[in-house]
Amino acid sequence: MKKTLLAVFVLAAGMASGAIGIGISIGPPPAPRAFAVPASPGPDYTWVAGYWYPVRGRYVWHEGYWTRPPYGGAVWVGPRHDGDFVAKQQAVGHACRS
Repeated sequence: MKKTLLAVFVLAAGMASGAIGIGISIGPPPAPRAFAVPASPGPDYTWVAGYWYPVRGRYVWHEGYWTRPPYGGAVWVGPRHDGDFVAKQQAVGHACRS
């Protein structure tokens, strides 16, 4: 009886702390689209090039745009794909310190 109770407790503890993950592979994104960069709206603006991002098992194109850096010295780091898309392996673009 004690061994059965211990086995049930160990099994329940393992299930309570376990995690389940599901990944969907959609492959690498298509090549970037060709486009002409429009004129800058002002001297403090930075161009963020267009990029593909995953939505519901397919890639959607996000057009490029002009934006102001969030703080002085920030540089734009574009999104990238690590070669095998699973869950959150498509890193989104972001600003970082130079």
